[in-house]
Order: sequence, then structure tokens, then C-alpha cells
Amino acid sequence: LDGSLHAAIAADLDTYLSPNPQLKSFLETLNADGLNLFLLTNSHFPFVNAGMQKILGTNTDDWRSLFKAIVVKARKPKWFASHTPFRRYETSTGMALWEKVTHFSPGDVYMAGNFTDFTAITGWQRSKVLYVGDHIVSDLED
Repeated sequence: LDGSLHAAIAADLDTYLSPNPQLKSFLETLNADGLNLFLLTNSHFPFVNAGMQKILGTNTDDWRSLFKAIVVKARKPKWFASHTPFRRYETSTGMALWEKVTHFSPGDVYMAGNFTDFTAITGWQRSKVLYVGDHIVSDLED
């Protein structure tokens, strides 16, 4: 994909996204109840960041603290069966760091990766994860 759809949406977020004042408190409640929240997307970080800021009504990156792991450019559905390693994504430069990812730090952003390494790093069991997708093709395991 050439990114033109993301560029068009990002250029006019008001047309495509509406703020949801209750979403942040809902996610905070889930965290307070001990649930492990993560964001897994095929999108690039700048697009996700702009969208999350718009939806949560913030101009900062504080939304990232709501998730135990944030993974961008995941390449789903291949993500579920691949062996692609995780890379930490440096948000200030837009570059991937090439050291091996052995843990996820809340607020940090990671890219690529795969399901097997994700479950090994987090320790979360498949039967204990509720996955909510937004794209019927890419969000289902082959």
C-alpha cells in the first residue's frame, strides 16, 4: 500500500474521527481491574498517534501509558505465523532500533514482531487474551 489513504485521513481527522471522552476512563478502568491491554496494528505510528490523540482528546502521547504493549506495522495476518522479530520504534526519529526486544515497556512503541514471540515476552496465554480487531481480513489468523 502506498499510504495515500492514511495521508488523506490524517489530513482531515475531523471528518473521519470523533473524540470519545469516555474511552480514556474506560481503558483506565480496565487497567485498574488488572487487565493487560495492548494495541496491535498494521498502521504506521504517526497515523496511530494522530488518531489516538484525536479520539482521546489530547495533544500529547499520554495515551501510550494506557497499553502494556503497542505494536505498529505488524503485518497481520502474517504476524500470527511469521518469525519476524520485534524492533523498538523510536518515535522521535521514526526509526527502528535493531537490538533484540526481550520485554515490552509501557509507553514504548514496537514494530513488526510475531505472535509466538509476543506470547513468550508477555507470558499471556492464548486462552486468556480477548482480541478485538477492526478489519475482518487482517485480524484473523490464517
